[in-house]
Amino acid sequence: MTYYDTIASGYDTLYKEEQLAKLKLTLKYLHIRNIDLVLDVGCGTAFAAKEIPAKYIGIDPSFGMLEQNNGKDILVQGQAENMPFKTRQFNVVIALTSVHNFADIEKGINEMLRVGKGRFAISVLKKSAHLEKIESILHRNFRMVRMIEEDKDFVFICSTYNLL
Repeated sequence: MTYYDTIASGYDTLYKEEQLAKLKLTLKYLHIRNIDLVLDVGCGTAFAAKEIPAKYIGIDPSFGMLEQNNGKDILVQGQAENMPFKTRQFNVVIALTSVHNFADIEKGINEMLRVGKGRFAISVLKKSAHLEKIESILHRNFRMVRMIEEDKDFVFICSTYNLL
């Protein structure tokens, strides 16, 4: 059982409002269309599915978190470092406050890069011990479109091409 399994039943009460504000800010810059396929890496309870105007798939290692979702969303229990998806399958990949929890941060980001087609949003806690490492990996692998400083996070809007 993971830490997130132990807090799963109360996660939305504790963090949903904060995460939802971050998601809404992120959506302003991703230009998601209803024909897009969106992957949410570290989706937790997958509350984001209700806010994203496209086909949504979430992946999270915590079965307890996924169990909290009452919708008909497509959710996969799995690790960011080894995702069971095709290369370039997703138009948009988001990872809100999850990358710093990856067992292997660089491998997880590289997997996101593999399954994504071009538009990415990644948020990282300002107080994360891995912030500099994550930022360095992002700058090395993506075209940085925008960096937004929030109260507790930095949100990186990234692309693998020049047409965002």
